[in-house]
Amino acid sequence: MIRLIFCIRRHPQLTQAQFLTHWQGTHAALVKRHADTLGIRGYHQMSAIEQNITHAIQQQSGSLPAFDGVAIISFEDMQGFSLPQRDEQARQAQSEIDDDCALFIDLQASSLMLAQSDTVIETPPQVYG
Repeated sequence: MIRLIFCIRRHPQLTQAQFLTHWQGTHAALVKRHADTLGIRGYHQMSAIEQNITHAIQQQSGSLPAFDGVAIISFEDMQGFSLPQRDEQARQAQSEIDDDCALFIDLQASSLMLAQSDTVIETPPQVYG
């Protein structure tokens, strides 16, 4: 499985609430609509929580400011990932998603990487009862 990991900082003109509303609503629906065309096998959104605690940890560790969210997009393989380079319909779908990203993401302050996923630990969910 190939994963595109996108560490996102929101557009500076948006509040955290406005960013989340667009990302989790409008953008998520757009990705769902184009998932098959783009070869997307999974899409996970992780939004920042407990910002006061995060800020304290950053100050203590000297790390960079936190991202507002992380998106993980999964593809079966590199062939699936590269569909927009080979298929006009996929290229158009990717262009629509890219245009939407520019509305709520500060692209110059965000970061992404392509990664291969290797599971080190996977514990089944605990049932409380």
